[in-house]
Amino acid sequence: MRTDRAISLLSVAAGLCFFSPLTATAAQPPSAPAGSAPPSPSRLCDDADAAFLRDPTPANLMQVCGDKAAAVDRQCKEAEAAVIRDPSPANQARVCQAVQVGAVGGIELTQEGFEREAPWQAEIYSTYRYTAADVDADTAKPDSAVDKYYLARKAPWERAHRCGGVYIGDGWVLTAAHCVTTASTGPDFLTMREVRLGRSDLSRPGPHYRIRAAIIHKDYEKNPNTNDIALLRLNMPKSDKALHLVPAHLIGEPGRTARLKVDEPVIITGWGATGAKDDGPMMRSSDGSIERASAQLKEVSLFVMAPDKCEKVPAYRGTMSADVICAGSPEAGQDACTWDSGGPLVRVSDQALVGLVSRGYGCGLKDVPGIYTRISSYRRWIEQAKRAPMGKVTRM
Repeated sequence: MRTDRAISLLSVAAGLCFFSPLTATAAQPPSAPAGSAPPSPSRLCDDADAAFLRDPTPANLMQVCGDKAAAVDRQCKEAEAAVIRDPSPANQARVCQAVQVGAVGGIELTQEGFEREAPWQAEIYSTYRYTAADVDADTAKPDSAVDKYYLARKAPWERAHRCGGVYIGDGWVLTAAHCVTTASTGPDFLTMREVRLGRSDLSRPGPHYRIRAAIIHKDYEKNPNTNDIALLRLNMPKSDKALHLVPAHLIGEPGRTARLKVDEPVIITGWGATGAKDDGPMMRSSDGSIERASAQLKEVSLFVMAPDKCEKVPAYRGTMSADVICAGSPEAGQDACTWDSGGPLVRVSDQALVGLVSRGYGCGLKDVPGIYTRISSYRRWIEQAKRAPMGKVTRM
């Protein structure tokens, strides 16, 4: 499951880290006083290095002499140490943030673009707040540790982000079953997670709602290759109209064609990891850089593919069924990834919700499509799940 995708919209990003606004002006070396000798090249390099450490913008990075990747790594480590000593807002702002450098495919959605293209997109986030002791313990782990999450490099929103979801109206959100079961299979899930709606930028405040009930497909845990679907009931005080919420329309609803064809264009949206990766460590991209979520919602264009396209991928053989969709792109780097799970797969022609991000092998690999839960197979289940009791995690 996109626990490797637990998944993120992949528009593949290079592993450079910057922290300040991209519009910042590069620091200029001090001018020599009139009549004095100009600064030596080594002095200019030292000044450029110091300017980048103080204000790590792309413009200042261009002035750095020698190995720019090493300069970025020094800055990341200094920022980590500073935020551990003093977790002030100023130091938090210096924590590494992934910047799209030479990105392949995909676009970031502004709030206006979000309202036009994906207003039903939901975020599922953890309510746990990491302590300074948690961050220290994580930092002390070796880079080879599979449970090292690089908390010191992440802003609070990124530490909390877990999955995507789809708002379908009247307080109901669809997501992947594994977004529930990887947190808890008991009633404590209802307090461990909350849902955010109506905003494209996770680094900014937005409307968020507690979860009243969670319903997991009863057959998911028997066979996690299918039935990867769950329904959440939110504690919402007002109507969709009063809250300015726009629900998704499911495939087969009035005005939405029931049949999904091979080669139809579809889009996925999410805040997941932005680095291409094979099926290696969850927190590392293929180039060894740390996987980072995107604060801004991203959109990637894909095509529905024939099931045999997925069957050709060794990791998928024998796992395909009529209840999943195979979707991908002929271009590498177009994919869902870690922390995109449960997000929407939407048909371009009529904006019908046709699938949910479910699982995949790696992220953004050429000729490796992703696998999505097929909504048309679960229309009846969704209606039945809405009758589940509140205050519980139910299997149905």
